[in-house]
Amino acid sequence: MKRRLIPALAFVAVLFFVFSVTIDLAVAADKASFLGDRHKEKGMNCGSCHKESPPKAAPGTDTCQGCHKDYAKPTAKQQKEGHNPHVNHLGITDCGVCHHAHKPSEDQCKACHSFDFTVP
Repeated sequence: MKRRLIPALAFVAVLFFVFSVTIDLAVAADKASFLGDRHKEKGMNCGSCHKESPPKAAPGTDTCQGCHKDYAKPTAKQQKEGHNPHVNHLGITDCGVCHHAHKPSEDQCKACHSFDFTVP
């Protein structure tokens, strides 16, 4: 009986290790996917978007459009799928409604539609 127990325990330990590493990597990838992190990876600092330190509020759409010029122009993926969330029937034109720099961004269209947008 002991001969069967040791391999079973070893198997459970390996499974535990694999799942732990997988979860840690997923959490790390999720943290790195915040827009603030992505901007930092491209060499931008906080002052690139925020005008006061510490910031009191999220930067406005005019700040975003300083770099991301024409949000109404569809990306290649949006053109292929036929949906551009930036041109919508709700008239949402504030980037901060969907895009967040320091917390997960939100797909506001998902409340009613199933376009399955990936919101950076």
